[in-house]
Amino acid sequence: MKRILVTLVVLGGVARAEEIHPEIVEKAPKSTQWMVEMLFDQGFFSGRGVEPDGRHIGISWTRDPAVPTPVLVLRSQLPDGTDVKGRSIRVVDQGGTVLIPRFLYPSTPKVYHSAYDPSVNPLPVGTKIGEWTVVASVDGDAPDPIVDEVDPGTYVYALVPAVRGTRPDTYTGFPGDAVVTWSVSPHAAWFNRRRWFHLALIAIIAGSLFGFTWLAKRKELFVRRLAGVDAIEDAVGRSTEMGRPVLYVTGVEETQDIQTIASLLILGHVAKIAAEYDTDIRVANAFPLTMVIAEEVVRQGYANAGRADAHRPENVMFITSEQFAFAAGVNGMILRERPATNIYFGRFYAESLMLAETGFLTGAVQIAGTGELTQLPFFISACDFTLLGEELFACSAYLTREPNQLALLKAGDVMKVVIAVLVVGFTVCATLAADNLYPFTRFSIEDVLP
Repeated sequence: MKRILVTLVVLGGVARAEEIHPEIVEKAPKSTQWMVEMLFDQGFFSGRGVEPDGRHIGISWTRDPAVPTPVLVLRSQLPDGTDVKGRSIRVVDQGGTVLIPRFLYPSTPKVYHSAYDPSVNPLPVGTKIGEWTVVASVDGDAPDPIVDEVDPGTYVYALVPAVRGTRPDTYTGFPGDAVVTWSVSPHAAWFNRRRWFHLALIAIIAGSLFGFTWLAKRKELFVRRLAGVDAIEDAVGRSTEMGRPVLYVTGVEETQDIQTIASLLILGHVAKIAAEYDTDIRVANAFPLTMVIAEEVVRQGYANAGRADAHRPENVMFITSEQFAFAAGVNGMILRERPATNIYFGRFYAESLMLAETGFLTGAVQIAGTGELTQLPFFISACDFTLLGEELFACSAYLTREPNQLALLKAGDVMKVVIAVLVVGFTVCATLAADNLYPFTRFSIEDVLP
């Protein structure tokens, strides 16, 4: 990223410019000091406020003392490799109002060219006059960058103080000299500096995953107790004692839904316990593909328990994809077969209360879990145990204690802490910025999270 600050001093009729690092040119009497900043991609890191594709140049300026005069921004393309220093240049003759050829055609000063009268000929954005192209017209200064989209190459810009005419995009005068910037050659950057915060979050997540995976393989990581999960084995045992089946509902969304995936992971554990207790398990599915996967999961659960021969594929059923028809079908199973244990894990909507209330009327032990915030109150009121929100996703790691799943669980906890700290920090910075306390006045969340 190339970021240079150049101070240009423009005297009444004398062109004088100087590049300073980091000194500032002493301001002469009755002069205007321009502080110009250019932002563009230069190889490794991208420029602040511009895209990292090497096709955008940002330019901003302030004048001291501040002048409300409009500024016409012009762009000229130079041959590759041309090095031009910042300077001031006369744009009109003494007392004149037309742009002189020496300014319009700087590369061919000895060739005759006609002048240009902007009071008669409008200069909208995109107009080409001589070797220059109109980029923008700004009233006063531009402390925030004006971003210009260009093709790859070398460019120079001119900032021309102007007086607007009565018609749009016309100018009746040009008080003072123009400021010509140094030449810039943007190149596509390898790294977009505007996305540094995203890189930091990815690094935190990746570091947490690797770190906790390494720890989980060497020691037992703490996971707080989930009462609803611990109650599954007792509930299956109760079904065995009563000689009734276990009903497992995988939710009403398709297989690719994250809550359905979490439900299917838990189903394998429940199927293994049911096989060990020699208890039938009925699995109700709302989509055919979910039924196929659930049947394989149950089969594997029975195999893990050493009872693959006891598996009955017909117990894993596809009901219907229609929401309330599905609820009616499951309610019919509950009332006819009267399972002693009902387990509802997955995504549920309005049918949640219908299912849980019917199970409650039959006296079954009910365990539910969903990430749908609006359905949790119904499950909590009608079920014996409820997994709240993300507890559903932590359940698989809680049951298996598999290092990779534990690492995912712990990395998620780390991100929650980081996000909580960021929310508090951003709130404090934004509050102090609103009270005009320096340096918080420079804080902008758009610069951190573009």
